[in-house]
Amino acid sequence: LDDSPQYRHEDGVMHSVVKREDMTRIRDFFRLRSREVIQSWEGQSIVNVARQYFRQIPLDFLAAYFGTPAQNEEEMLRWHRILFWDIFLNLENEESIIQEAEQVAPAFNAYLADLIKEEKSRLQQGKPSSDTILSRLLQLQGGEKPYLDDDGIQRNLAGTILGGEETIATACGRISTQFMHRPGTLEAIQKAAKADDVETVGKYAFEAFRLHPNLPVILRWSEDDISLGSGRKVPKGKIVYAFIASAMRDRRKFPQPKKIDLNRSFSDYLFMGHGLHACFGKYIVSIAIPEMLTALYRQTSFLPDSKIEFEG
Repeated sequence: LDDSPQYRHEDGVMHSVVKREDMTRIRDFFRLRSREVIQSWEGQSIVNVARQYFRQIPLDFLAAYFGTPAQNEEEMLRWHRILFWDIFLNLENEESIIQEAEQVAPAFNAYLADLIKEEKSRLQQGKPSSDTILSRLLQLQGGEKPYLDDDGIQRNLAGTILGGEETIATACGRISTQFMHRPGTLEAIQKAAKADDVETVGKYAFEAFRLHPNLPVILRWSEDDISLGSGRKVPKGKIVYAFIASAMRDRRKFPQPKKIDLNRSFSDYLFMGHGLHACFGKYIVSIAIPEMLTALYRQTSFLPDSKIEFEG
């Protein structure tokens, strides 16, 4: 993912098909689907929120908006977990994790190749567009606007859907863990949720996410000699560990860093990356998480039965 003409081209095409006017559609999806899933729990004494909610709703969204329905949900989630772990969390290149990823990658790639082939056939037969990201990308091919070939579509869809489900699901789990361990915070969030104050729930959520991000550290390589703002120099060829969790507790940027402060700006957070490699779906995430958590924490009768377990 170096800064190159190819990267800029592919990133530009992907941003061209995720349209600003889609945000209302995305918000409506997460709001309605969250309520539907919660209603489906009626009569159940115990609910696996991590699987039945935090993972299920993003998986449904990928099918509806990106055009990547799961043929087998458990298998799809397994692909996501293993490949995401290898790409984003395997900082020490553990061989067992690499081998597991290599085992599932062919099936995941074949699944995407088949989806592209099927949707392209539908469009060539003149059937109505499904108005998904996959369909939009295919309709650009051969036109005057910049487009991706089939390999480019497969590569970019893979990264997007791997990051999409895992990011939202894991973030909701980490945020909820913070909610449960802060006296008074849970009650305040439930009050906002019952008032359908999605904005306030979102502010609580992203402050909690600041304190417990998915990726506390990211790894990069320096291709050239670099001088940091502090005057420190990083020689060419060195591995750089960027501790974003620590950065988001830096008192110079976040006064009283341990406190949940609803006045902090979303643009100051680093949990969705920054600059060239800011998360492609950060605006989708900024909609999805508040909507999902508002619907969930409106249910004040829910009580935690066990802790959420995290891997990686």
